[in-house]
Formats: sequence, C-alpha cells, structure tokens
Amino acid sequence: MSSLSTHYFQTFDYLDTRDIISLRQTNRFWHQLTTMTPIWTRLRFRGLPIVDWPALSSKVIGSSNHLLTVLDFEGVKIPSTVNTDQSSDDSSSTRSSSKTEKLITFWRNFSTLHEHMSNLKTLKFGTVPLFVLQEMVHLPVVATEEDEVVPLGKLKVLSVVNLIDEKRSEEPVHLKDVVPVLERFSHVEAVSLNSNNGFVVLEDDGEVDGGEEQTDSQSKRREKVVQSLAAAFSKYTNLKSLSLTSIKDLTSAEFSQVLAGIGQQHSQLKTLELGSCASWNTTGGSEDSTGPLDEVAKCTEVTTFKMVDVMVDSKARPLALLFENLILVERLSFENLKVDDSGKYTLCWWYSLLWN
Repeated sequence: MSSLSTHYFQTFDYLDTRDIISLRQTNRFWHQLTTMTPIWTRLRFRGLPIVDWPALSSKVIGSSNHLLTVLDFEGVKIPSTVNTDQSSDDSSSTRSSSKTEKLITFWRNFSTLHEHMSNLKTLKFGTVPLFVLQEMVHLPVVATEEDEVVPLGKLKVLSVVNLIDEKRSEEPVHLKDVVPVLERFSHVEAVSLNSNNGFVVLEDDGEVDGGEEQTDSQSKRREKVVQSLAAAFSKYTNLKSLSLTSIKDLTSAEFSQVLAGIGQQHSQLKTLELGSCASWNTTGGSEDSTGPLDEVAKCTEVTTFKMVDVMVDSKARPLALLFENLILVERLSFENLKVDDSGKYTLCWWYSLLWN
C-alpha cells in the first residue's frame, strides 16, 4: 500500500479539493488513500463552498498544519446561506450591493486560517476584499520554544485576480492602500496583483477646480504615492514574476520611476505583465529622462511579456525596438490594443520586425 500510495500521490497535485472529495467517495481504496495527511497539503477550493471557516481551520487544515504549502481560493463558491443586512428591494443596484456584501461577509472569518500559514508557499485568491490582505500585513511574529516564526515568511507566490476595496466596492483601488501589501511580501518570487476596477494613484476629486493650490497638493500626493510604490519594489530580492495589469493612470515618467524601483531585479524577471501602457510612447519629461521602455529593455531574461492598454501611433516605433533587447520572449501579448490612423504604418513595421 505504501509504494502504491506514493505512486498515486503525484496525481493529487493536479486535483482541486472538490475533485479529491469526489474521489474519496469512489471506493474503499481511494477513501483510505485520501485520509492520508500529505494529500491535504495543497488545498484548491475551485467550485467548492466554504460554509464553516473555524471547522476548516481546525479539522481540515489543522491536521496538516506544518505540511500545508498551497491555499488556492480562485473560484471558491460563496454559500447562499451567507447573511447580510440588505433590504428586500430587488432592484439591480440592490442585488449588486447584496452580492458585494455577501462577498465581504464571507471573507470576514478568513483570519481563522492565519495560524496555519507558517509554511505556506503559494496563496491565491479570486475576488477578495482589501482587508483580507491588510490583515495579513499586520500578522505578528510568533515566538516558539525553538525559534521565532514569521507568518507567511516562506511564501513564494501571491496572486490576486480581483482585489476590491470593501469601502468603495465599485470604485478603483487606491495604490496607496496596496503599497503596504507589496512591502510586506517583498520576499516572494511571484506577485500577481490585479483588480477589475483598476488601480489608481489618487481618488477622483471630481471636476471642481480648486486652483493652483489644489493642483499643487494633488501633485505632491501623487509623487508621494509613486515614490512609495517604487520604494516597495526596491525591497524585492527574488522577484521572478510580476503582474500589475490593472494600473490605470500612471504617467510615463511615473511608470519609469516604479520600474526603476525594481532595479536589481531586472536580470531575474522571467514574467512581466503591465497595464497603463498607453502613455509609454512619450517620456513625459526632459530629453534625458528615462522612459518605461528603457527600464523594460533591461529585463533581458523575460520570456513572457504582456502589455495592457497599448496605443500604436506615429510615436510607437520605439516600442517595437524594445524587442531587440527582449530576445528571449516566447509569449508576447497585447490587451486593449488601439491603433490610430498615424500608427498603421508603424504597426506594419512592427510586424516585419517581430516576425522576419
């Protein structure tokens, strides 16, 4: 049974938790095999509801506490039994609000899993409120008889498909609230942090003109946020994969500053996915200023490269020249690619350069 079990263990690496539960009900052999602790070191909850967080923590995860390496909540189902304080109004706006409230209520008890994350290497979320990540930022160091345990200190992969701000669930997430999360996980090798609502440097103050004083204040606030974002990336030492495709309003100069913050990581990056690329055709500064393309060109080991919100116009020629540096790229993709009349010739030139 032991040698046979070892042979089958590799199969479980490719199964979601829901599949393992179904397999467990097949016959006595699979039931016995799926009771073994190593099977539950990788938990993937796609298509599976979590009804009782404390029970999940104590009875399922607790049994394999020191062996748990993967927690994947992408595609987790929110039980219909989750209660909110919404009224019985059936309007579309109320239904949307009720869905968001259920999501927020669902994640309130995620903190019950914190004690089991000391050896976690991969943590993935689908749609998740900002407070879930913020709570992990402030996890204290736990002192044991043998050593001090840093929660999530062994984490290598952090992925969020859709981050929402529970206080402004229909609005873009502010980058200033994301910076502490990036700082906390500066030891990881792969970061994918995105949001369907997008990330913005500053909140929308409306169209009221407050004069030069207000404009100056906003400029200083933007500068502070961008500097803190660049500083956060400068702390990474093992970054190999970065996905920030939801950034919406960074200027070319600001993006240059952020990418420069990665600094020494240029030679290690294998995957790079970035958004807000429409402004990249101009440096937005002096002639001597370094643009985003110059910073990306330093990432010579990148094999997967994705750009979101790309504008092809008469100034887009340098973008094609970028790929003379990124010669190892195997997977290249553009999302939301726009071509104006002045960029049609440039696009043809791109094609000839990339595929000839």
